[in-house]
Amino acid sequence: SGGAGKHCRTSEPQAQIGLHLAKGGRVTRLHADEIDVERGIIDGAASSGPGNSAGGGGGRVEGPARFRWGQRLYAVHAVLDHWVEAGNWWRRTGRSRTRPGGAVVGIDDGEREVWRVEARQLHTGKDAPLGVFDLNFDWSAGRWSLIRVHD
Repeated sequence: SGGAGKHCRTSEPQAQIGLHLAKGGRVTRLHADEIDVERGIIDGAASSGPGNSAGGGGGRVEGPARFRWGQRLYAVHAVLDHWVEAGNWWRRTGRSRTRPGGAVVGIDDGEREVWRVEARQLHTGKDAPLGVFDLNFDWSAGRWSLIRVHD
């Protein structure tokens, strides 16, 4: 999806905003940290998650290839799932305009694109473990954030 900007401003990781007990007893940590994202072509996975999935058959997809969370740089190994949450579309009023790259300016209806990715922190050696992260692109603000880390 073309609108998600190539780079966004980085801030230091904030304190986690909560814990969530997922199905199967797994814990996820909820965050609201702004991140830098570099898009590229990466491996996709068969998709079965919520919303409008872009994965499909597990081929190569365009999406977040690397992201910086505070001082840590991560390389995305695979897209596990991808969906769009429509937000409050019924509240849209008036005319909007778009920024270069497709981000909508002037309407904040909460629409966001979520990428569940498997990524590894770079510069920590080959044995750095893979982690699962939910990355969010907010269309009305034109910025990326880390919203969930799966344990």
